[in-house]
Amino acid sequence: MATILSSARVWACNEFGGAKLGRIDTVRRLVQIAERFADNPGAIVSTAIRRSAEREGAYRFMEREVDTQGIADASFTATIARICGAPFAYVPIDGTSLQIGDVEHTKGTGPIGARTFPTRGFQIMSSLVVTPDGVPQGLCALSWWSRSDAPPTQASKKRKVEDKETKYWLENVRATRIKFKGSGCRPWMQLDRGGDAWPVLLEAHADESWLTVRASYSRRLRTAPSQEREYLWPKVAMAPVLGRYAVEIPAGPNRRARTAVLEVRASEVTLDLQVQGTSARKPVTVWAVMARETAKTAGDDEPIEWMLLTTFPAATFEAACTVLYGYTQRWRIEEFHKAWKSGACNIEDTQLESESGIRALATILAAVATRLLRMTYLARATPELPASVEFSPSEIRAAALLVGKRRVRVATVTMKTITNWIATVGGYIDRKSALPPGLIVLTRGLRLVESAALALRTQEGIGEAEE
Repeated sequence: MATILSSARVWACNEFGGAKLGRIDTVRRLVQIAERFADNPGAIVSTAIRRSAEREGAYRFMEREVDTQGIADASFTATIARICGAPFAYVPIDGTSLQIGDVEHTKGTGPIGARTFPTRGFQIMSSLVVTPDGVPQGLCALSWWSRSDAPPTQASKKRKVEDKETKYWLENVRATRIKFKGSGCRPWMQLDRGGDAWPVLLEAHADESWLTVRASYSRRLRTAPSQEREYLWPKVAMAPVLGRYAVEIPAGPNRRARTAVLEVRASEVTLDLQVQGTSARKPVTVWAVMARETAKTAGDDEPIEWMLLTTFPAATFEAACTVLYGYTQRWRIEEFHKAWKSGACNIEDTQLESESGIRALATILAAVATRLLRMTYLARATPELPASVEFSPSEIRAAALLVGKRRVRVATVTMKTITNWIATVGGYIDRKSALPPGLIVLTRGLRLVESAALALRTQEGIGEAEE
């Protein structure tokens, strides 16, 4: 008879079963730990893993010098496998920090924020893969470092690239290209203003990839020696308006929710980049896309304005809108960071004492967070997709029972339906005016559904195959 497998077990096997950790029993332990955290996301081992023998095994796994990069590489490979067949994928790249309690300074952490503050933790740069329909698929690169307790002895302009945090932007850009090589899918990297650095721009055209970065500076443009100097912002602002683009702006601090109408301009420009610390200048040709909100929709608020530098050809209004849409996918990585840190997985609450243990658990929970995001967006992007793509029959039946549906045909349940059921179990109120279910209610509901599904599987018999 076939063994009953939960969707968390199937996911954990696919995500980490190929890890190259030297011993098969080590890989099995990794898969088991990942399954438990997928069933019950959170950073507290004792909460996620209830059986004492398993819990002790998990602590031993994390307390020894486990190969964290081997764990991460397995997850990255699984991500690329999920996007095979897609012509391209968006790859938002951004940094964040993990705040970790470390009063004794024994966990390998460094200062976060001003060095005079007691807050400590790790700095992270991550690359998230998002398919063209806006569904996050997983990570493909992840960099860790701790800031030194001593301030730099040289000004930023005098330090080499390898001595500055700019190198982690470069590291993730290069690692992303390596992971995508041979997949048949082209990465389109999306960077916020922190990535607007000359070493990153010099690599913009390398390999089979596209790159978009939000400009932070009105950079000098390449001109003939006899010409007057030109700069980015004035040059693009003089380009003709290609068209207008509407975007929904959510409410925020000192900002009202509104539908902003952006006027779109684009121009091919050659940046005249100065190699820091030298007098050398190097040209890089890119397209600059400017989207500036009209005074009519901005009202009393500060107008929205984006200046995007991209290697994607943006000669037409349609192409420029494609660039703008791609940049909107950068927000997915902000959602990932929230899910990882506080929205679902709460990695900052970990009580592990060693740096290797914290990094191992954080890497596993990063994969769990992207799984939760994928479920959230699958229901929005492909609502009619069968629920069986992500959930086992027992999980579908458990979700139905928890919302009061005693009879359900598993094969006919869609992703939209089961997502609404799980969210309802987690406290979501499904009204016509309500926004789609978010990550927090889905995570809360999923915990209850998984517990009910386990009870169903136990009742039906461990050795019986699911229909």
